[in-house]
Amino acid sequence: RALYGGGEVFKIIPNGINCADFEFNQNTRAQVRESLGLGDSFVIGHIGRFVKIKNQSFLTETLNLLLKEDKNIKLMFIGTGELEEEVKNKAEEMGIKDNVLFMGLRKDANRLLQAMDIFALPSVHEALPLSALEAQAAGLPCLFTEILTKEMDIFKCSYLPLKQEVWKDEISKFKTLSADRAQGAAAVRKAGYDAKEAAEILFKIYKGAK
Repeated sequence: RALYGGGEVFKIIPNGINCADFEFNQNTRAQVRESLGLGDSFVIGHIGRFVKIKNQSFLTETLNLLLKEDKNIKLMFIGTGELEEEVKNKAEEMGIKDNVLFMGLRKDANRLLQAMDIFALPSVHEALPLSALEAQAAGLPCLFTEILTKEMDIFKCSYLPLKQEVWKDEISKFKTLSADRAQGAAAVRKAGYDAKEAAEILFKIYKGAK
């Protein structure tokens, strides 16, 4: 709008995801959790490069607080980056390395999302991360930093200040709540973020349709 003004001058096309790939599946969840030896652990998930703005250290420190009250919690990181070793060292220094899974770069993030119980994104700055849409399509409750865009508030999202006690308490609530994850993909589709719908919009534009 700042560049082109309002009206019909431009059209926003969502950067969609293939919701079907992320739709919740109980069998997949059971298989992935068994292969990773997660047992009945409560799993906090995060996807992102290990860089300062993604703030993985905050999550590691929050996990440390949670483990003082409940030892049966895991934190799963998907991604790599320049600060990965720093976060690994922090986990080891705090004595919680056995509760943190560093999964590296993965092509099966859609399956790993099934194994999680909550998705956390404590970024200090973001546009609209696809990982947030993917997590919601997988039916996961999501925690975001309060400064992030509300455009990604589609399915069971909470926006929180960057205070570890607040995040600890919010995560603790979900340990005893059962989420109806089957509705996540439908909610993301309805919000217009399915790749199929975005492709159809593009096809109409390419064909010169109004």
